[in-house]
Amino acid sequence: MSDSRRLLVAMVLSLMAVSLRLHAADENITGPHGGSLVFDKDSQFEVKLDRSARKVEVYLLKFNLGLPEKMTLSLTSEMGAGPLLELDRVKLVSGAPVYRSALPDWRTSYVGVVLQVPWGRGKTKTLKSSLPKVSP
Repeated sequence: MSDSRRLLVAMVLSLMAVSLRLHAADENITGPHGGSLVFDKDSQFEVKLDRSARKVEVYLLKFNLGLPEKMTLSLTSEMGAGPLLELDRVKLVSGAPVYRSALPDWRTSYVGVVLQVPWGRGKTKTLKSSLPKVSP
């Protein structure tokens, strides 16, 4: 097989992988605690917006870079950027560390999330995903 043909096959396979990943994110896969999964090949988190309790919970399901004490969550609404929340690790639930913060504007319909997880010395892992549309 020629180099140009190998390159073409590699590009097609890469595009298919990206397409499948975006499709999975668009489907808003539900996690074991009823929230939306936010993931990449190395990490998996579950973001749960609890409007009735006015809180946000993030479950660490898979993260091979340590156990952070805190993380940051940015919510996006249809109107644009939403609140930036600092989440503290509070406990283990079914073996998964859980991080929690108050949900300041529980009436807003959030459509996206950006999760920033610190690890190592000054490093941050950033994960982005859409959220299922929920009426406030």
